[in-house]
Amino acid sequence: MQELSVLKSNKQTMSSLEIAELTGKEHSKVMADIRQVLDEAGIGYADFGGSYSTKQNKVLSCFYLPRYECDLVVSGYSVLYRAAIISRWHELETEKIKNEISLPSNYIEALQALVVSETEKEELRLISAGQASQIEHQTEVIKQKDQYVIASNEASIKAGEILVREFCKSVDIVDIGEKQFYQWMRDKGIVSENNEPYSQFVKAGYFTYKPTEEMHGGKYRYTIRITPRGKVWLASKYLLHIDTQLES
Repeated sequence: MQELSVLKSNKQTMSSLEIAELTGKEHSKVMADIRQVLDEAGIGYADFGGSYSTKQNKVLSCFYLPRYECDLVVSGYSVLYRAAIISRWHELETEKIKNEISLPSNYIEALQALVVSETEKEELRLISAGQASQIEHQTEVIKQKDQYVIASNEASIKAGEILVREFCKSVDIVDIGEKQFYQWMRDKGIVSENNEPYSQFVKAGYFTYKPTEEMHGGKYRYTIRITPRGKVWLASKYLLHIDTQLES
């Protein structure tokens, strides 16, 4: 992402540049969305204006949106785009948590806690935009559970990065093969059509995507690997998927 030239205030915000990066939309279109939505909501978008400098030292306009205004803007985006923005807000807010949280004692407890967290995130997406106080309360609960699981995962799961086929063989709840699991990840918007993990999931620490040490046919091959944190996250996502199928 291009280097921002304006210091943000103490209030936590997300820039229009970051929204564009997370959703894959052009920055100019995100800027237009912000102006239109905030104008329709009777909110002065000029109050959130800022600027950034490009590598060519050009100074261009952008916006810095607090959580409420950001949620208003992305409420009309697709589920996949909203999920990316919500996940990023969880990461930003988790960084501010200072309360001590007890860690689960083993992998199963960590997995169960994350399944609950993922379920509540899905429920939160279905809540009406008008229920602001309820959203704020549930977001606080979810972000603390996220921190709880992340801390546990880093503290108690010592295994290193593994390949997708190794993950399918080692996780009991995964009842499909490597090719089918790749297809499931593509269907869920986790990896692209060429099986490259999307940047928000790499940044979240769920995957690595690095070239091989040696060249093959004059080119380096890139390999997706699942991190310890990613193993817990993927297992919980797949378990939630299984539960949904059983209920339908």
